[in-house]
Amino acid sequence: MSEYPSRGMGPAAPPWLTREEASYRDPALRFRRGPVRYYDHGGLSVVWTGRAGFQVSFWLDVAVRNEARDKRVGVIWTFDRWRTASVRQLSYKGSLEADMERWGAELREVGNLSGGIDFAVFAEMNGVIHWDNNGGWNYRLGGPSPARGVAVRSHTVSLIDPDDPSRSHTFSGEVEAWDHPGDKSVTIVHTMNDWATVSMTEATRAEGNRWTWSVEQSWYPPPPAPGSARKYAVRYRVGGAEFWANNGGQNFALVLPTP
Repeated sequence: MSEYPSRGMGPAAPPWLTREEASYRDPALRFRRGPVRYYDHGGLSVVWTGRAGFQVSFWLDVAVRNEARDKRVGVIWTFDRWRTASVRQLSYKGSLEADMERWGAELREVGNLSGGIDFAVFAEMNGVIHWDNNGGWNYRLGGPSPARGVAVRSHTVSLIDPDDPSRSHTFSGEVEAWDHPGDKSVTIVHTMNDWATVSMTEATRAEGNRWTWSVEQSWYPPPPAPGSARKYAVRYRVGGAEFWANNGGQNFALVLPTP
């Protein structure tokens, strides 16, 4: 393992973006430099298999600058903070823009999931190994990516006081935004009537790259029917680019509490 260092490694027409459209957009590449760049991941599945531990599967994409005909592109990841690690070579999947190529693979591993899943990506060209390791801190599954930009961490709707018609419920949540350079804004685009009308709420930056929002909402008479849902998506604008978190193109939905 000496070759791999242990550290250093919507409103117009919702749903707005499909996963394919959201994952391969030029703005994500424009923000990052270097011959190899972690690009996106998804489809995370964790299944308990018994004595063998957890089976973890996910897909991973990497952007590689076409600096040589022959390349070795791969990912190294760990379940246990680098006490052990696995390496997998990635396959060419197509072009992204101008001089960039997309490489990726479906990954599956069984082990004890004790420390989360950390990873870094690499590309070997002309005898030189290039790394993208998140500035020396490695990447972790489950959050936003350069291509995806923003990810929802939590959300909820809850009754304030069923007997007070002026303050019926709160709609709140938290997202994490990728720290691309530039001025940033996070907007929650939401509706209680299946997009017949739309509201927009600006999230507030909290600690690090977390953003939060909370809205007190009164019912519009009559009260919503049982099973009605508040639907929403998240828009992240940064440095002239725009990213959406929209539940894979289906938007998020929370069943509304009823008085």
